[in-house]
Amino acid sequence: MTVVYGFNTVEERRSLWSSLEDIAQSTNCPWLVCGDFNAMLVTADRQSSHPVTFNEVKDFSECINSTLSNELQWKGAYYTWRNKQKGGERVNRKIDRAFGNHDWMGPCYSSTYGVSMNSSCKQLDKDPMQNIWNKMKAMRHIFRQLNQKEFRVTVGKIDKAREDLQRIQTAMKGNYDDSLLIEEREALMNLEKWNLIEESILKQKSRAQWIQLADSNSKYFAAVIKDRTQRKQIKELKALKHGKMLTNPNDLKQEIISFYKGLMGSS
Repeated sequence: MTVVYGFNTVEERRSLWSSLEDIAQSTNCPWLVCGDFNAMLVTADRQSSHPVTFNEVKDFSECINSTLSNELQWKGAYYTWRNKQKGGERVNRKIDRAFGNHDWMGPCYSSTYGVSMNSSCKQLDKDPMQNIWNKMKAMRHIFRQLNQKEFRVTVGKIDKAREDLQRIQTAMKGNYDDSLLIEEREALMNLEKWNLIEESILKQKSRAQWIQLADSNSKYFAAVIKDRTQRKQIKELKALKHGKMLTNPNDLKQEIISFYKGLMGSS
């Protein structure tokens, strides 16, 4: 177990991220990392009048991805630190977390979702790749349960988040209040969260559809390739100097290069 207490500034915390990455590379047993990271992992981790910037979450997020860690579920309030101010000066942050590597998380997931995942531990075949395939196939019903429990109602969650946001903004027009501003910010973050989840689901579904249909040289495959080809091509440009339309690929290339070279050194 690694217990963390993070420094206050982004620069000072970089040594922490580097140390965690070094530990992850040298660890081949269940590993738990927990404590006060003093850093935000996602934009929803701070509730204040100042939005979270990309630079504030970049290093922490890259560290967690690099160490192949997963966040443990928690109980209680989402925000673990408050500045105890009122109105627009109030700030809530989530800075306390716990993460586990693959070996640590294995038994935790089975107890969290109330299903047995013993199939992931069985040796089902002598061939390694066939064994992986058999394990994934055996766990299909578990993944289906997880999908139905957590993500099947995504569209409904998005609709409800939009309704809540509209209700709050309507109330703000009639009688503005600082508490409504906080509610609006929470509603916006909730809507953003479910929109990102929906986008992720659609991306995964599109990849699955591509795997099933792309290699068959079907109408679907031809339509996708045509769309990608047209989307990435610039077939003509109007020259800045003489105003003529350029269609030759080499002329288009030189026009683009000269345009951006002309911007260098300018305001």
